[in-house]
Amino acid sequence: DGCKAIINCSGLLRSTAPGDMDAVNVKGVERLVKLGKERGVQRFIQLSCVGATEHATNHYFRQKWAAEDLVRRSSLY
Repeated sequence: DGCKAIINCSGLLRSTAPGDMDAVNVKGVERLVKLGKERGVQRFIQLSCVGATEHATNHYFRQKWAAEDLVRRSSLY
C-alpha cells in the first residue's frame, strides 16, 4: 500500500522444477500487475531482455515477451 511504482527484475533462465519458469517469468508478472492495479500503483517497469519477441524460438524469450505484453496491456506503463 502507498507504493507508486513496481520495478520487476525477476527472471528464471533455466527450469529446476516443472512449471517454475512460467511461474516466475509470466504468472509472477501477471500477479504483480493485478496487485498493482488493486493497490493504485501508477507505473510498472518490466526488465525484459534482448531477443524477447512474439515469434522467438527460445522458450525464455517467448516468456519475457508474454510478460512485456501483460504490462503493455495494463494501465500501468
